Amino acid sequence: MEFRVSYMPKSSRLILPRKVMSVRGCKVLENVLSPAHVWCKVLSYDDPVSVYLHTPFCERRCLFCRFYSVGTKAEYMKSRFIIALENELLLANSLIDLKRLNIEAISIGGGTPLELSVLHLSTLLAILKRYLNVRVAPAIEYSIEINPYDAIRLQTFLEKLELLRTFNVNRLSFGVQSLDDQVLKANGSRHTAADVTECVGIARECGFRNVNVDLIFGLAKQSLRSWEDTLCRICKLHPEHVSLFALKSISDKSLLQHSESLNGRNRESWVNIAQRFLGNEGYTEYFPRAFACSKEFAYKYEVNTFVFRKAVLGFGPGSITWAGQFCYRNVRDLTRYEELLKSCILPIDADTIHYPCDNFLSRLAYFGGTT
Repeated sequence: MEFRVSYMPKSSRLILPRKVMSVRGCKVLENVLSPAHVWCKVLSYDDPVSVYLHTPFCERRCLFCRFYSVGTKAEYMKSRFIIALENELLLANSLIDLKRLNIEAISIGGGTPLELSVLHLSTLLAILKRYLNVRVAPAIEYSIEINPYDAIRLQTFLEKLELLRTFNVNRLSFGVQSLDDQVLKANGSRHTAADVTECVGIARECGFRNVNVDLIFGLAKQSLRSWEDTLCRICKLHPEHVSLFALKSISDKSLLQHSESLNGRNRESWVNIAQRFLGNEGYTEYFPRAFACSKEFAYKYEVNTFVFRKAVLGFGPGSITWAGQFCYRNVRDLTRYEELLKSCILPIDADTIHYPCDNFLSRLAYFGGTT
């Protein structure tokens, strides 16, 4: 395997320990090229990078979701995940100095990050602060995904929002999908349209001024009329950012017959309706299916990743890393993830290592950029 290395001044290169294959007694999978070797060739401490953290817990998986998650209420499993995550950061930090990285964006996704208890969430955020250079906005965009269903657990939701503010999280991304209760129910979502309104209202009261909503078109039992109604109601909530996703797959195949067929012409109709509604409300489509009310609220993580193709370091089971033309995914199994890190082995799924990984569409698909 040949790697093309672009020149960078010696002073700005990442410092790599002499023994790449054995750092502080920790092993790197010997049948693949060490990620640390790639990082030191293509990254500089001056280069802007993004960080993605995957929290794999969901009380119940939505029928349209294809991201890695486990359904458990067992608190001990969440404790073990956080221990494993810190082990991953510790191992990564033995290869590169994470604190010196020029981090511009952090995104915590899932799963459902707020499935973590207040104590677990606090511990996770403290670990990230310990290992990463988490600065105050606007120097850094710090985003977290939220399921609107969390609004029904009002007291803990308020506690968690205050906790997020304490740790400088400044962007909330709500997985709204639709504001049609029939559509939400048919697709296995736990929240209602009323929960969305309540969630966004509470976020505003807590001082958050950068709110995104994710919407999906082509869902089971969703019509163009329902889509128009959802867009109209979303505009009344005045989120700073709106992201659109086309339905790609449904885990419950029996629902496929109830979904709108998203051929090219049909897909264009859904998008055109959204462009009209959002454009009339002053939103600008700065990236395909991504709308912001001003340049200030363009999703920096997305822009850095898919427009400028800057490096992303992924942590947690199922997370994606790419640096330069090197791309891989962590194992999509929480138990295996934990076992590897207990043995001080990077939790890489060797079958997912891609080089070169410089095609935009392949990167987008690899990251799970569409639902």
